[in-house]
Amino acid sequence: MVLDLLLVNCRMHGITEDSDTLGIKNGRIVYVGKDRTMQSKKTLDLGGSFVLPGFIDSHTHMLRLGLEEIRLKLDKAKSKDDTVALLKAHLRKRKNGIVIGYGWDESFWPDHEYITREDIDFTQMPVILFRRDGHMATVNSKLLSALGRLDIKSGILKEEDLRLIDRFVAPDDEEMKKAISKSEEIALSLGVTAVRDMQEIRTMNMISSMRTRIRFFGCLYDREYRPGREFSRTEWGIKCFLDGSIGARTAAHKGWSMENLKFDSVKFQAFVRSMHQEGLPIAAHAIGEIANDVATKALAVSRGKLRNSVEHFELVDDEIIGRLNNNLVASSQPNFLQWSRAGGLYQERLGSPWWQNNNPFREILDMGKHLAFGSDCMPFSPSYGIYEAVNAPHIIQRIGLDEAIRCYTEEGAYLLGLEGLLGMIRVGYFADLAVFPENYRSTVKKEEFRDSKSLLTIVEGNIEHSSAAVRVT
Repeated sequence: MVLDLLLVNCRMHGITEDSDTLGIKNGRIVYVGKDRTMQSKKTLDLGGSFVLPGFIDSHTHMLRLGLEEIRLKLDKAKSKDDTVALLKAHLRKRKNGIVIGYGWDESFWPDHEYITREDIDFTQMPVILFRRDGHMATVNSKLLSALGRLDIKSGILKEEDLRLIDRFVAPDDEEMKKAISKSEEIALSLGVTAVRDMQEIRTMNMISSMRTRIRFFGCLYDREYRPGREFSRTEWGIKCFLDGSIGARTAAHKGWSMENLKFDSVKFQAFVRSMHQEGLPIAAHAIGEIANDVATKALAVSRGKLRNSVEHFELVDDEIIGRLNNNLVASSQPNFLQWSRAGGLYQERLGSPWWQNNNPFREILDMGKHLAFGSDCMPFSPSYGIYEAVNAPHIIQRIGLDEAIRCYTEEGAYLLGLEGLLGMIRVGYFADLAVFPENYRSTVKKEEFRDSKSLLTIVEGNIEHSSAAVRVT
């Protein structure tokens, strides 16, 4: 047998150390062992690098990820003034059109104050600036005038009010294709080979028409679903919201507004039954403990083999965790732990005991439940999330490196219903792989680990990304 690709001189996640060779043919792993003499069309000497299964990001927004890169990115702003300065610099390059920015986060700023309409009313160009969580945006007077809503004095829009600006934010086809391609480049550079992507119908149709370089599994927003629509094998199911976010103060959390809960138990159970009758699994956004209680009670009873998920699953107790089962998976974001440290957003907004007990990954795994990791693009980076999980500030959150990798690979495959095909380095599995420097494991306690980039990313046996001078023979 002549292989398509042979990887030699490497270490592999989940494989005994004496194996240093991996063979690929027809997109599948066909050999794992020590024989470097096998015939192959191409051989790569990895120089001792570390090979992992390709990361599976279980909760992404790939269109938005790409748009952030080609529009205005604000995630590095360290204050309100810094954000305004980035906006002004961007405006100097623009003569017309709508300015759309993404990623500001007041929780890391000295004054912890939201951007308001007054802060961005210095320009006559319409401006929309999304908060990092996507559950809130600030717009200026020019934009409010176009909406006919100058009564919104603060310029702050949250949750359903964001629908008012959909028509201004939507990209045309050309920009959409460019953004999706850009997001794929980012994914491949970080070792991500598959994503469960939250999509509107237009995005879903666009991605279906493209030749993509990673595996997309679309999750359609419930507001855009029409009964009877057939889903392809790369379209996962339905995404719905039970609440908002902690940052925007719209999570269904005790002591906050009960209007934050978007479904009560009766209505949500009816919704779940209707979707399951269509044969569709549900990804239910639930952050606050009230929302998680409603979500898990309804989704714990699943029809057939439908695998549902609770997205984020942040404020949960033992009773709520106990409702998870083989058909109900926690789809959580370890990078959210960046807000869980002393003096951070969660302590400020939630207080005790929740700021020390949110995202209890250790407890979820100890109770034998399924836990798949995703990024929600805050930021989009498995290594960032793995670092946060391994170095979490509270014991109830902290897990080991191998556990964190498994949540970003094997458990993601399980959520997709693709266990036995993706998520592990095993003969017969698809050759979706990510190659990192040989010190990947040993540096997980260092902050620079969060910025780890893939040296080589392979999807179904094809090299889709390479940043290293590997020796080809």
